[in-house]
Amino acid sequence: FFVVLLGEPLARIQSSWYHAKAQNFPTYWGFKDCCTHSFKDALHTLLNKSVDGRWHHGLAGTGSVWASMYGRHLEEYMKWFNASQFVIVPYREYSADAERKAAVCGELASRLNSTMDCTRPEPYHENMHLHPHVDEDLPEEMREKFHKLMKGDQRRLVNVLEKMGNEGARLVNYKGGSIKQWLEDGW
Repeated sequence: FFVVLLGEPLARIQSSWYHAKAQNFPTYWGFKDCCTHSFKDALHTLLNKSVDGRWHHGLAGTGSVWASMYGRHLEEYMKWFNASQFVIVPYREYSADAERKAAVCGELASRLNSTMDCTRPEPYHENMHLHPHVDEDLPEEMREKFHKLMKGDQRRLVNVLEKMGNEGARLVNYKGGSIKQWLEDGW
């Protein structure tokens, strides 16, 4: 089975940028040739290179954007795998309070037909690099422009999650109602 951990897209890109910075911007992170001064400058470059409300292909840094386009990725996976093979976990369901973490752990233990210690107090953070909250790192107008560019993929993600849920995917801690709200609350 697959476990898909979904972080809020802009926060995930920001985390990727700071991780790349800590690694001295190796080319595989996709920021080295354009975007090493600050995360704000990196996103500014990406946003200004968008064409007709779409991300520009081939621009450094877009790999990090592409990795946050979860709707497109899950649609492709659904062409090859059954929805029942997926456990979908919004990031805060894994990293938040003990009860939410225990639900994630319990779901994984159930899927693995295994006993697991679901009382571990903190999630494991192998690639953790300190950085400011995205609201402190970027002005509101940049965040809004980013979210506007991602709106199509967000709709796609909500639609594919709804379909996956109806076809047997486990949406951890989803209790019914709006999948969009569950996702945004869990990011």
